[in-house]
Amino acid sequence: MPGTDLVAARNIPPWILLLLGCAPSPAPVGEQEPAVAGPCPADMRRIAGGDGIAEFCLDTVEVSSVNYRACFTAGVCSAPTAGDGHGCNHFDPPSEEPIGCVSFDQAQTYCHWLSRRLPSEREWAWAAQGGPRRTTFPWGDADDGRACLDRSEDAGPCLVGRTADASPEGVHDLAGNVAEWTVREDGGGSLRGGVWRYRWEPDADARRLPQVSLTSGFRCAVELAYAHTLAVPRPTSLAAPAREPLVDLAWAPAPVPAPAWPLDQLDVLGQQPVAEPRWSELADGRFLPFVPAAPSAHGLRGAVDRSAFPASAGRCTPLRGLRSLVVFACDDAERRRLIAVDREGKNIRWQNPYRGRKPEQDVHFGLQTLVIETRDAGGAGELFGYSLATGEPLWRSPLARDDRTWFHAGGVYRIDSRLSRPFLRACDPASGDILWSRDAGCGLVHGEALVIEDARGFHRLDPATGAELATLGPPRSHCGSATDLSSAPQIAGGRLHDFTPSPEFAGGLRVFDLATGQERWRRAHVAPEDVAIDADAVYLLEDDHFLALDPATGAVRVTLTLQRSTRGPRVYAVDDPTGPWVLVDGLHHAIALGRALGPVVPEEFVVQGRIVGAGLPPAGDLWHLVTLGPQHLRFDDQGRFEAQGTRSVGTRLALESTELNLAAASITLDGRRRYDLGTVRVRSRR
Repeated sequence: MPGTDLVAARNIPPWILLLLGCAPSPAPVGEQEPAVAGPCPADMRRIAGGDGIAEFCLDTVEVSSVNYRACFTAGVCSAPTAGDGHGCNHFDPPSEEPIGCVSFDQAQTYCHWLSRRLPSEREWAWAAQGGPRRTTFPWGDADDGRACLDRSEDAGPCLVGRTADASPEGVHDLAGNVAEWTVREDGGGSLRGGVWRYRWEPDADARRLPQVSLTSGFRCAVELAYAHTLAVPRPTSLAAPAREPLVDLAWAPAPVPAPAWPLDQLDVLGQQPVAEPRWSELADGRFLPFVPAAPSAHGLRGAVDRSAFPASAGRCTPLRGLRSLVVFACDDAERRRLIAVDREGKNIRWQNPYRGRKPEQDVHFGLQTLVIETRDAGGAGELFGYSLATGEPLWRSPLARDDRTWFHAGGVYRIDSRLSRPFLRACDPASGDILWSRDAGCGLVHGEALVIEDARGFHRLDPATGAELATLGPPRSHCGSATDLSSAPQIAGGRLHDFTPSPEFAGGLRVFDLATGQERWRRAHVAPEDVAIDADAVYLLEDDHFLALDPATGAVRVTLTLQRSTRGPRVYAVDDPTGPWVLVDGLHHAIALGRALGPVVPEEFVVQGRIVGAGLPPAGDLWHLVTLGPQHLRFDDQGRFEAQGTRSVGTRLALESTELNLAAASITLDGRRRYDLGTVRVRSRR
């Protein structure tokens, strides 16, 4: 209402004000509200851009003790301390003084809790000098004692927003009160601004202090493009207003039918440049990073290209299609985030910071929630649960260095390593609560069922209760580590695939029948990262060859020659009788393999030719610049090459290069076995 100032409470969401009984405070003498706040949230101010800085939103006031206490009570923020903690102001009682004793990491955690971030050094300095006005102080050039500076220890800091030191945009306390954490260009933290204990120092760089102290505080910022998407977090530990009920947005997993086409018809169905990715959406919402000529013929929903991405969101990759949303992982110059976009209008519904390693490994989707795993440099981390519908945080759970997580059929499972022996715990994706616990034995087994191994054998568990449903087979002669899931056994098609070395087998893959425990076959010198397994086949990369093995016998059913890969095969199960897709990443192209929808007649071929032209790179560089279809070539000093491989009759193979402009040259395999492309000229470099 007119005459009432909400500046002091601006950094506190309304629901916290209600809970803590905070009332708006009188306006400082001579202070008036800016007439227009712009598209920023009510507790932030719009800062115009300039000098290479994009316009952004900045908190009106520094983060207060009462506001930080809400984050601490919610279990998200840790208690700030400097030294022995004496004098830190976040405990009893929380107040409207700015929070102090905060580290750079703690400040970042708080801002991420609000789906915001810390300002960069340049952004902070730009706001503190009045932007393009370039004034000595945020309010102008007059040193008239407005700021909260040069106060006694007994007086302490000022209440946030109570001094008449606002910039023309309405931002308070940039010149005094507490120093504020900002982000340097190298990603580290630095403290900027004056502090209540000292006099003002006009040198803007004078307080780049790296240490935590009583006077280290902060405020948050956000890009203008995302300011309207900010959701108010509702900590489960506070009596917040009722949360919207969780709804099923993801598709429930469907049974995968056996392929109608035999494994022998596996062939390269296409490739696309790694630098120009496109995706096809699978029936369950996952994305295949390849678009075939006829997506619907392979049980795919359709193609997704750049036009479907959120505008101004940086580099994005689609992670999961939901009933009404598509979730993207985006990585731009400022930060990494997950963004949910309407399928129809392409409007951003919510966005959350993402601090994991690889989204496809660390972000997991249930029917109603998504769970994100993060790890720091030392291996410790946290699990975060979010609502798929709103993006609001639901829960968080700390992870020790040796804890491991696993996601099966929408459930969250964790191996807890902090006790005397590892325990397997099932967690509720909606609340993070532990549903049941049991001894993890030798560890969890990946695959089509929830299975653990102990000294008695392999046991299939009920995902709802952890109860043992069946013993699948006798134990192996050895046990792996319960917390080492990188080489954990995998179950598919009633068989256990084991990569664990044993006294009689130094390394490789061994396959056991689950019902009897009998070893069916083995293959030496096989690394887990080079293998993909499903019920129908074992897919394997060996040098420049892609092999499809019979899962029951280990016999090689398909051999194809591909370019050297940068990543092992990945299987994408499809709810369609055409069978799964297998993706292999080459140096320049993503190669897609699937069942051909017609007869496949393999041909062992040899292709020769010669590349000539001005400025031709040395032979040692040509091999990774030129491909024949999906495989690399070897060259001599005269530019001559010869390629050998196996592909199906009717396959067209063309010389391709991402860096050289080659004259058109291709062949179609027709059963002759030997082919000559002749002399191919390099027209220019691209």
